[in-house]
Amino acid sequence: MKTLFTAFLVLCLAVPAYAAEEKIPLFKDVYYGMSKAAVRKGTSALPCEEDILKGQLCRKKPVNFGKQKWEQIFYFDNDKLVSVSLFKGLEGKSLQNVMRTIADNGYSVILMHNGTKHIDKLEEWSKGPNNDADSAMLKFERDSMDANQLTYTLIEDDGIMKAVEKQNHLSRNIQELMENAPRNLRAVEVYRSRMSLCVKFMAPVAYIQDNQKNQEEVSDTF
Repeated sequence: MKTLFTAFLVLCLAVPAYAAEEKIPLFKDVYYGMSKAAVRKGTSALPCEEDILKGQLCRKKPVNFGKQKWEQIFYFDNDKLVSVSLFKGLEGKSLQNVMRTIADNGYSVILMHNGTKHIDKLEEWSKGPNNDADSAMLKFERDSMDANQLTYTLIEDDGIMKAVEKQNHLSRNIQELMENAPRNLRAVEVYRSRMSLCVKFMAPVAYIQDNQKNQEEVSDTF
């Protein structure tokens, strides 16, 4: 599980291979693996000015999502788009509003992590019919409200169902889901600190597969 958390956290720094025929949407009109030139042409984004974001692209004007305005950053490595992030200050019901917007687009919260502990909804479901997974998730969320951070991982419902079809049963945890979900599975991470919100759009299965492929290619190099 720790390995999977790490995979999600370093997604924007990974070096995935890219198949030109793929089109896995990340956010609106941008796709996993797009070149920096293509993203600049399609979004009018410019190189980010901050040193910590060197090599990435930033939108000059805020974008609208969930009836809120966000700063937008496109993360690349090896000239390939790996994730898209939105940032804004935490205020009022901004967290609730963005979570509702993502859920309305066909995503479900599968994982929560507060920096020290996590809860996996698939693990809760696998404990048996008498275990109330929804209540367990809500309790974890309430208990984490005072934490300095809380990360929600939401997975596309369609991808979850395709994994069920492949396995003939519901995945027992998020790692098993990733092993059986289709390559074009999409996921969203919502990170809440005490002062800000970050929403990251990604293609985790494609990233994991491509990262493994890159490692194999490196290991074969003499």
